[in-house]
Amino acid sequence: MRVIAGTARGIRLRTVRGLGARPTSDRVRETLFAILQPVLPDATFLDLYAGSGAVGIEALSRGARQALFVERHPGQVRVLVANLGATGLRERAEVWRREVSDALADLARQGRHFDVAFLDPPYGRDLVPATLPALVPVVEPGGLAVAEHHRRDRVPEAAGSLRRVRETTVGETVLSFYRREEQGGRPDGAHAGNAGEGLAE
Repeated sequence: MRVIAGTARGIRLRTVRGLGARPTSDRVRETLFAILQPVLPDATFLDLYAGSGAVGIEALSRGARQALFVERHPGQVRVLVANLGATGLRERAEVWRREVSDALADLARQGRHFDVAFLDPPYGRDLVPATLPALVPVVEPGGLAVAEHHRRDRVPEAAGSLRRVRETTVGETVLSFYRREEQGGRPDGAHAGNAGEGLAE
């Protein structure tokens, strides 16, 4: 697996075999970032269930200002940190070895917000609908949350003020894009809010 584009283009990323790991494929990453590219420059990016960090690293390589990676497994975290070092992106990254639910609760308490949040939990465990409500206070008004899931996994049309604005299928994988709306349904936000307006297929 390699970084597809940007400052770290072509650098090979390590992955962890076993552990139920399922890295986001190159094809899915290419589709994801073709859609997200207009909102990435100077954006803050949250990578949940980060694994080897390929998605958040791709975001940093393509111009995101900062990324926070959340991954609970120590072996994955070691590989993630090594990948950040290999790509020269460590200074713009935070890595939390935490359960996603605990990390989101802490981020909300700290009042931290992100322009784009990406979640790629294990398939078939209903973790997307379980995680989205906790993302609401963490995503900037007008910001985006993107869930990667199997096409047979059921995900909600909305979770609080996160409203699904696009769904893109790549083989057996689906990318569901949610925009956080302000009260009354009006978007705001300098980065992802503008892109959210153009996400409808």
